[in-house]
Amino acid sequence: MTTRPFTVADVMTKKVVAVRPGAEFKEIVAAMERWKVTAVPVVEGEGRVDGGVVTLSGEVRDGARIPIAERLARAVEGVVDVRCELTAQGVGGDER
Repeated sequence: MTTRPFTVADVMTKKVVAVRPGAEFKEIVAAMERWKVTAVPVVEGEGRVDGGVVTLSGEVRDGARIPIAERLARAVEGVVDVRCELTAQGVGGDER
């Protein structure tokens, strides 16, 4: 009896959670939490993966969350770089 080698089809995710390039970061995080995934592809039009740069900007209450936001942004499939322009004021982090 011969066994065939595993293929990508054997282990791939069949139902993919994806976001559009215009999705807000909080939407991406919410989708990842809801579907219990660690990455989501950024797709355009008919599902074509759109590689790009994500820029995180704004102010957060807790500076300790900035590295987490960067890590989550980098986990999005298709993201080739993350520019972090987040600033923090408040508990748990130093100003950036």
